[in-house]
Amino acid sequence: DHFSADAVFDPTVRELMARIWAAPDPEATTETTDHFYARVRITLRSGEQVEAFVDRPVGRDRAHPLPAGTLEAKFRDCARQVLTDVAAGRLLERLLALDTVGPIALLSNIIAEGVKPSLSQERASRRAIGM
Repeated sequence: DHFSADAVFDPTVRELMARIWAAPDPEATTETTDHFYARVRITLRSGEQVEAFVDRPVGRDRAHPLPAGTLEAKFRDCARQVLTDVAAGRLLERLLALDTVGPIALLSNIIAEGVKPSLSQERASRRAIGM
């Protein structure tokens, strides 16, 4: 929901986006695998700067694992944008057992049959007008 058109084009968000500047850290190097850190610095209206630094994002390595259930929750959240809850659950169940899923067509069928009706109707409309 954070990246929906409504959220991205929200006037308050757009005004905030205009005040954000992003740049690579000059100290970062891509010659190693240790370049996945992040530094965020915020300058307040008073001129005071607040900074936070993360040396390894959560999930980057075994020393910083994702909390239990996080990846599944993210998958469900993303999948539910286009699939019914039942289809998202069935697909996740199969993906978690991918080594025993059998023919990959089973996954395709779950996706095809689980597309939310509004999206199915939109696709049919586009096909009807040649898009």
